[in-house]
Amino acid sequence: MAVRAGLTTGITAGVRAGVNWSASGVATDGPDGVYVPASAADFTELGITAPTSLRTWQEASGNLLDAIGSKTLTAGGSPLYQQTVADWSRKFISFNNTLTQRFRDATYADSTALSIFVLMYVGYNAAPNASTHIMTYGAGDNTSMTAGSGGQQTFRYRQSGNISQAAGTYTGPTVHPVGFLRDLTGSRARLYTLTEKLSPTFGSSTGTVFAYGANNGNSATVSFGWSAEWVGPTAEFSDAQVKVIYQQLGWSPSWS
Repeated sequence: MAVRAGLTTGITAGVRAGVNWSASGVATDGPDGVYVPASAADFTELGITAPTSLRTWQEASGNLLDAIGSKTLTAGGSPLYQQTVADWSRKFISFNNTLTQRFRDATYADSTALSIFVLMYVGYNAAPNASTHIMTYGAGDNTSMTAGSGGQQTFRYRQSGNISQAAGTYTGPTVHPVGFLRDLTGSRARLYTLTEKLSPTFGSSTGTVFAYGANNGNSATVSFGWSAEWVGPTAEFSDAQVKVIYQQLGWSPSWS
């Protein structure tokens, strides 16, 4: 049974402090045995504030369901279902550089009024084309996560003209925990991987769209195995709180 080291901390992400612990009722997966919560109760067991929406990415066809809320995302462009990724027992859904290939809700939430934090277990399944799309919140692609500007296997936070690209190369079929934060109250934009924390310039956003894959343009060549979305005030995590969430799920981020 995987044992996770508890943290002595006063922040409010909900941590089991100062002890070694394991969440025996929550499924684990991957080569490092990280947690893959499948319900709000699983997040409670892990000591993490439950998200607004949860995606397990285990569908064999059709739309991407919400295991906690009511925000089903509509499929478009024929995503590739039930894909196998090395060292993971769960299946993944892949995108393969196809025009408007995605899971999308055009009336998801108002990006001018509501903060969002998205945490994804995602990896490249091939080298991407330049700036192809991984995730969008808002109209068009003015607040989005894309592949590298030169087609690198990396991640970019795009806020209209404010673009910040991770320095590392994230090769497949490794699966990475990637967090995307837009905090309206704190005027903070962030992109988190295991080894990097990007702090792009915060800018304005419009629109109500949320999409995995390509809201506009082409999808990146990536595979998703799990994701969760926090929307509203509960999404406004500090960097320290995000790090605790990663640790509670069994990852070991190197940034602070």
